[in-house]
Amino acid sequence: AGTYSTGVWIVNSFAQLVAFSVVVVLVVHLQRSRDAATKLARTDELTGAWNSRAFREFVSQELDRLGRYGHPFLLVYVDLDNFKVLNDKWGHAAGDEALQLVAEAMRTALRTTDFVSRMGGDEFALLLPETDATAAPELLDRVREQILAAMRERGWPVTASIGALTIDEAQMSIDELIGRADALMYEVKRAGRNDIRIDAFRQDVA
Repeated sequence: AGTYSTGVWIVNSFAQLVAFSVVVVLVVHLQRSRDAATKLARTDELTGAWNSRAFREFVSQELDRLGRYGHPFLLVYVDLDNFKVLNDKWGHAAGDEALQLVAEAMRTALRTTDFVSRMGGDEFALLLPETDATAAPELLDRVREQILAAMRERGWPVTASIGALTIDEAQMSIDELIGRADALMYEVKRAGRNDIRIDAFRQDVA
């Protein structure tokens, strides 16, 4: 009887262990699925860059950090020049490849702590934490040169117009910041394209 009871106990214990293991595997799988779905909802499918929704979340977090600790950051808008020419002459597949190459070029040029987002079409936005007006020019020159190198390698006439806003005040809206960086980028467009314009955020600017 004792041997029988021991055998039953071993079988029951093994069954419980198997059941527990199955539950653990299912929970881990479910968590990974949720994490993947969350990331998918925040990334651009074509380029793998963050999407505009995620970008706004990151800017909000940086504004909070700025308000608490006084750490400045750089908000950048990038628009590709001659992208329509590329699509018309080389086709939309080339246009898609160009967007992928540009996103990768910017990730390569920037630090792992920086954020690359595709805002739509051929417009990208960058968020560079812990970056002030002194560090901005060198970082953005590197970004533009990396983009140009990737496009030259394919023989494509695509360049980049870049507007950047250094931010060291926390009392402003995300829409206002994005709007000003976007306006700086369009100033570059009007002035001849393929250049960088950096300005400091000023609360008194309308």
